[in-house]
Amino acid sequence: LGLRDKTALNTLTEFTQNALCVDKGGSLLITGEQGAGKTSAVIGVSRSIQEQSIHTPSYPVLLAVDSLSILTAHSHQCRSGSSILMDLFALAKVCSPSILLLDDVSNLIDTGYEELLVNLMKGLTLSSSSGRSGGHDSCGNRVFVVGSCLSSQSLRPDLSRYFLDKIVIPNPSSAQRSAIVQFLSRLPHSFPLWKKPDIEIISAE
Repeated sequence: LGLRDKTALNTLTEFTQNALCVDKGGSLLITGEQGAGKTSAVIGVSRSIQEQSIHTPSYPVLLAVDSLSILTAHSHQCRSGSSILMDLFALAKVCSPSILLLDDVSNLIDTGYEELLVNLMKGLTLSSSSGRSGGHDSCGNRVFVVGSCLSSQSLRPDLSRYFLDKIVIPNPSSAQRSAIVQFLSRLPHSFPLWKKPDIEIISAE
């Protein structure tokens, strides 16, 4: 990607590739200041992995959603944010192998959805552990949940613990920040390797 610290990108790539191994899955919390490039890092790494596996059965789908949009959709629709959140995790399992990016996940804190998110994350973690130990309840569990926020301290411990790995994206230089903006601006709205769930559609189903 060439936008920032190579160590953080290499670590993100390694975590993502390992999580998408057969019946493994996993979770990651990626932190950094606003504008550090957390979202672009996940999109860039996902795109690279997708291009490498586009002709294989392990081709992953990236589902990216701004957590704030869950709350916004709830305020305009008859369905609850809880149902929307459960549907997102269900969609990630259906699309497995998949990467579910919950951008700005701290927006869900103190909204009444945190306990549900903890349970959804816990369910994936337990299933992933079952898959790693040779259990039989791991089918369709190649889901890698990535949450982004400013700091791990912005999440409560009972949620933070289910993000099994953590990466800090360092602040970019002015030139790197400009490159990040250019990278995101070049992504077409119908980018085929980046599926962004339509929250309005999900909430209306």
